[in-house]
Amino acid sequence: MKRYEERRDDLAKGIASLKAGLEEPATELAIDGVLHRFEFTFELAWKTIKDYLEYIGIVEKTGSLREAIKNSI
Repeated sequence: MKRYEERRDDLAKGIASLKAGLEEPATELAIDGVLHRFEFTFELAWKTIKDYLEYIGIVEKTGSLREAIKNSI
């Protein structure tokens, strides 16, 4: 299994975890947990974009978040 495919699967799990956290009652602890899950999922999303760009052959400018997003458009 390629790195992109593994990350894509991890991203799907991260999104599911974030959605589950959003369904919890809004306590201070729940809000902190959702923020942590969001940060984790966001980081995983841009790394997945980077890996996808490399997977399809775009490797010259995928080092930063900005470059990855710019090249994915």
